[in-house]
Amino acid sequence: MSEDEACPESTGAESVPPPSPIAEEDALSDADVAELRRTTQVINKFYGNVDAGSAQFGVSLGVTHRRATGPVAEAQIRQAHEHFVAPPRHSDAARILVQENLVLLSGPENTGRTTSAIVLLHLALDDPQAPLVSLSPAMSLAQLVEYPHFKRNRGYLVRGWVDDAEPDAVQQFEVAQLSDRLQKVGAYLVLVTESARMRRLATSAVEWEPPAPEALFDEYAPPQQDARARAHAVELNSPAEVVAFAKNLSYGLETALARLDGSTAKQVTKWFGSKPDRLKTLEVAALAFAHGLPDRTFEAVFQRLLGIADPVPTDAPGESEIRQSRADRSDHPLISTTLDVLEPGGLAGERRLVFRSVEHRARVIAELVERYGFELWDPIRTWLHELVSEPPLSELHFQMALGISLLARNSPREAEQDYLFQWADGTSVTRLTAAHVLTWMCIDDSLAPQALRIALSWATDAGTRRAMTAATALGSEIGARYPSDAMRMLWFLAARSQRIGDIARVSLKLLFSSAVENAADSSWVLNLLRSLAHQSIGNGNDFRRIQLSRRALLSVLSGSCGSSEEPITAHVLRWQPASMHALGEIWCWVLCSGSHRGRAIEALRCALQALAAHDGTLPVIAELGNAIRTRMPAPQLELLQRDLHFALTKTDQAVASTFLSSLDRHPHAITT
Repeated sequence: MSEDEACPESTGAESVPPPSPIAEEDALSDADVAELRRTTQVINKFYGNVDAGSAQFGVSLGVTHRRATGPVAEAQIRQAHEHFVAPPRHSDAARILVQENLVLLSGPENTGRTTSAIVLLHLALDDPQAPLVSLSPAMSLAQLVEYPHFKRNRGYLVRGWVDDAEPDAVQQFEVAQLSDRLQKVGAYLVLVTESARMRRLATSAVEWEPPAPEALFDEYAPPQQDARARAHAVELNSPAEVVAFAKNLSYGLETALARLDGSTAKQVTKWFGSKPDRLKTLEVAALAFAHGLPDRTFEAVFQRLLGIADPVPTDAPGESEIRQSRADRSDHPLISTTLDVLEPGGLAGERRLVFRSVEHRARVIAELVERYGFELWDPIRTWLHELVSEPPLSELHFQMALGISLLARNSPREAEQDYLFQWADGTSVTRLTAAHVLTWMCIDDSLAPQALRIALSWATDAGTRRAMTAATALGSEIGARYPSDAMRMLWFLAARSQRIGDIARVSLKLLFSSAVENAADSSWVLNLLRSLAHQSIGNGNDFRRIQLSRRALLSVLSGSCGSSEEPITAHVLRWQPASMHALGEIWCWVLCSGSHRGRAIEALRCALQALAAHDGTLPVIAELGNAIRTRMPAPQLELLQRDLHFALTKTDQAVASTFLSSLDRHPHAITT
């Protein structure tokens, strides 16, 4: 048996056939990778102070809980219990959960389902401090039945579960099985979904409704309020509006009413209610998908839309007149211009066309969906397909992706079938745009499960190009939201055809880098990688898959921190020493392979050299060597020591000596 056929147990040589070349339009270029990383960094900013950048994107994003699976954050649990107002069916749901250990909350978004689910679980467990675990919404009912990690007296939550569309009889049987399994284990599960079908299929399903607006108002409003304020609150459309109005009452009734009447939604609704002519409607529609561009760029793409739509405005000027479009926008109630921030010593900033409020863009798309049909949307569809197909990838593609994600809030099937499905099967530029759409969808709590569902469906049995698009998308915000789902699928894709595998490996590297940079402890990433490697390499007998799995591990180990270009492994070793043993075992898998040893040693040398630049890292270096030594067979260890003696000749001598000594099965004393 060769050393490439199994790791810590053997020795051997290279025999993988050279891969076929990638077609140029299918390759993920360095520029594409840089764009994917840039998008991830832009999205990351929305989880901090994003006010400065919101105007250019024309959206306001207020998500506070980024990772959607794993332990539920204490802050979210605390927030759920504060000011909790029980909805009408709360007692029914609590009774079902206690009796059957399972309840399905079925209803639309923004009705308090997730908040109620957290409270319900703590009531069933009779412990407000009990830890809760959020599971993936992509798990089918059958997968939930077989989930091996349910624990006694533990609460589980599935947010935004996507109906797996099994036949009615099958779903009824699986719901009953799931309830039986939970009762035997002694665990409790609340499944939150928008599926109307579940309400009639499962006796454990409860049709969810929002709390009474009067009760919400009384909970959040300051004491001794004017009766008029309570009357206004009852007329509001959503719990969020009621809470915002109640909180604004601390500034006085007139101020709260003024903010309510001056809401951006009402401004947009009022403008569309005036029935603007076709030219003005198309201009606002175009801005919704081409927002924040330089005005000359916007005007060029808008003229293309006019050419497709062939509008005949009712107030068309004479042939000798040219429409003063920029002057007309000066008093437009929705559209404004802004200037780029000037760079020191640079030219004057460029004027960009934006909506007056960051809330306008989403509301404009909602009004377009509610009010207009084929006459408007057919030319817009043709226009967007033309623009997205034109390389290179640009700011316009980025803005179109955000526009389609906003469309998905109001018409998800249209966004998926008319745009995403086609773009995901196109050229590299359309595929990257489709991946950006899924990335933006993940900013919205209600759309994130749909984005995950779409990506996973593209990854299997949907063609090579859609699988490549899925591999791209899973390395960005979907992976941050659903890391276990993303990493498992990327690991699977990394062993498919070269075109898919190359992109999957890049995404694995980006996902790991993002997890390390944005998490206090990313040891779970390495533990999952170690588990996947053990399944594919340690217990595998498919030589090709073993080689591709090692290539995936090497890609992760060779990555760098996006902000500093420091080797990602050096960053982990310095700041997250708990990951030491998992990292050592992963490195062992690639150092054991003759096909990958050279590149693995180079990645190791770069990490050691980076560690040499910091004080106090010699003990860390010695511990890494020990972690590798204890997992590597003697023949492989001798080969590694021989190769490292040459590879580390130009590395800091204290670092090289410490590491080589730690690999020695009979080490001499190390002096520092």
